[in-house]
Amino acid sequence: MIVEKAAECGLTLSNYGRKLLQNHHPNKRLSDEEVQGLNSLSDARADLIRIQNVLKGKPDEIKKRYFRDENYMRAWIEAVNRLIVRWDKYETV
Repeated sequence: MIVEKAAECGLTLSNYGRKLLQNHHPNKRLSDEEVQGLNSLSDARADLIRIQNVLKGKPDEIKKRYFRDENYMRAWIEAVNRLIVRWDKYETV
């Protein structure tokens, strides 16, 4: 069982044992799919921060103009929907 746990953490048996003796609790490595999901969520977070920063710097009148424009709102909704779908895909994994 200890050999399997060490392998799950990507450590040799001796490194795993050393970490345990140092009162560390090695974590299981992420699968390739989990790494892709984490990267995707990181990208989505960056997108949301960029949107927030653009809107934060605009006066209220400009923001109102953006959100009254039908084309802008369609693009906004599509972008947000892509983020939600991406988030949901990896949240359920």
